[in-house]
Amino acid sequence: MKRLALCLASALCGLFVTSAPAAIISTATSGGTGTFSVSGTDLANSNQATFSSAGLTAGTANFGSSVPALFEGTMYADAGAGNTEGLRSLTPSDNAVLVISLNTALNPAGYDIGTINTFTGTAQSRSGQAYDVAISNVGAPNTFIPLYSVTSALANNVDAGTGEVRVSTVQNAGNLLLGTGVAKVQFTFHDCCASATVDNSMFREIDLIGNATGVAPPPVVVAFDQAFTNTSQIDTAAFGPGTKVVAAVNLFNNQFTPGGQLGNSTILGISFDDIDVNGSDRGGAAAVNGTTALVKNKPGVSFTKNFETYFDRDAIGANIGGTDGANATVLVTDLHPISSPDQGCCDNNEITLSGLDPNTRHFIQMFGGDEGWGADVDILVNGGAIGRWTSIADNITSSVSTFGFFAMSNAAGVMLIDLNTVNVGGPGNPQFAGISGLIVTQAAAAAVPEPASLSLIGMGALALLRRRRNA
Repeated sequence: MKRLALCLASALCGLFVTSAPAAIISTATSGGTGTFSVSGTDLANSNQATFSSAGLTAGTANFGSSVPALFEGTMYADAGAGNTEGLRSLTPSDNAVLVISLNTALNPAGYDIGTINTFTGTAQSRSGQAYDVAISNVGAPNTFIPLYSVTSALANNVDAGTGEVRVSTVQNAGNLLLGTGVAKVQFTFHDCCASATVDNSMFREIDLIGNATGVAPPPVVVAFDQAFTNTSQIDTAAFGPGTKVVAAVNLFNNQFTPGGQLGNSTILGISFDDIDVNGSDRGGAAAVNGTTALVKNKPGVSFTKNFETYFDRDAIGANIGGTDGANATVLVTDLHPISSPDQGCCDNNEITLSGLDPNTRHFIQMFGGDEGWGADVDILVNGGAIGRWTSIADNITSSVSTFGFFAMSNAAGVMLIDLNTVNVGGPGNPQFAGISGLIVTQAAAAAVPEPASLSLIGMGALALLRRRRNA
């Protein structure tokens, strides 16, 4: 009876105990050859002072492949997507161990790592990934602490005949870092997914995204920056199985391209709020700005756009594949252009999301493209730099792009997203890029029983107490 009474005093026997989402999340995305871009400025890039060395401490690099291929900042050193030799890939034997040493002479406190991205690319059914990751700290650089594993069971971790896979791993709890004060990162590779005759994965690049420990701000977690060709690239599980959509927006221009709305159509079960940008096509008028209450997902969320523009664009020729691909094609069809300040306009491009859960980590996936443009876009959230969207505009009107990142809402539940277009001398018109929509997700909160349910449970428990006392 004492145990039951104690149970009642502690919120009805654990009724309010909630389970936190998994701390470390790995997400695999697959695509055809040329889908993914890799970083040339991450911690483990051979042209960066933060990189010290990398080598195999067990196992072999098969078929003439080599370790340096993983750290030179390209998916392919040449066009040899189907070959292994030289700087094209590291094709490790089963249980081969790779140790990446960071430059602790440069930064004695070590390094904070926010994201680890691994890339495979093949024309030989070698794109699946399987490995274990461990890290060591500056205090004990040769003592490795297991961090996480990637297996063939990971969704979209496919061993395609020809194609690419990117596995992106982030931390979703605590300080949002995979490691702090890191000296070395260790990979133990395993055969994955394929037949016994083709059993070694062709790794093309490893990116360690982070900063020197103690440098502010800590590394921002950018999950991907890539061409968008298939709905399988829409990340519906950034926070694991409990991921929920809090906002999804489709920007369209019904003045010049009727039919850009999604209406009640969904993409992978996601419902979108349609927002008409409705500016003037090369007429000199500013965009129609203002706040729209979003009704399709989390109640109370609103979307405010503050764009400076002098035209809206017509439909582009993208064609998205996969489940609900036709609806995804509608999502990316209408582009709202943004431009760099050197164009003399359009440098004030802001999106404000209000009504979010305060001080909460969200995942934002943006979609965009171009109509003969070539600019990049620097993205900031609440004044903090997120990263540069480099694949958004490539002067190809039939291609579109997606950019995914994690960011925090502020104490008021607001996220101000600045889109600053950068003229990098890209192809076509280098001042412009275009955006077409976004999806915002967060970890789902554990269900809390309604008051009526609590009353019934409490009454039943009290009745059980009385019965025991009468006995």
